[in-house]
Amino acid sequence: MDGLLPVDVDIADVDFSEEPSNTFIAGEDQITGVNDGLEAITQTVHIILTTRRYNYQIYSGNFGVTFDDLIGADKDYVRAAFPERVKDAFSVDDRIINAQNFVFDFQGDRAFITFDVVTVYGTINTEVQL
Repeated sequence: MDGLLPVDVDIADVDFSEEPSNTFIAGEDQITGVNDGLEAITQTVHIILTTRRYNYQIYSGNFGVTFDDLIGADKDYVRAAFPERVKDAFSVDDRIINAQNFVFDFQGDRAFITFDVVTVYGTINTEVQL
């Protein structure tokens, strides 16, 4: 089994380059092109936050969010659980650094939550309604 791994490779000789984060632009009924950077990660954030985990066979069990039990739940429970659920959902994408600055607005049985998503391309302000 000799010769399977490179020998005497100097780390200074290795070229580390960032791969593009090209993402198809999803329109109403069709793919309309390709985007990259902040526009691509904004679309990814939206898809992650609107995909119910374990609900679609095309996604692994690590993709999406679990918010169902938060709908109509106690406000303190929502305040405690929501940020961790979002951070867990974003952990599948290494372009997303953090989710922070959560602001909760409860109106009756509904919760409107705004927060910042810090990415390698910049910060995105987003909102989720439960």
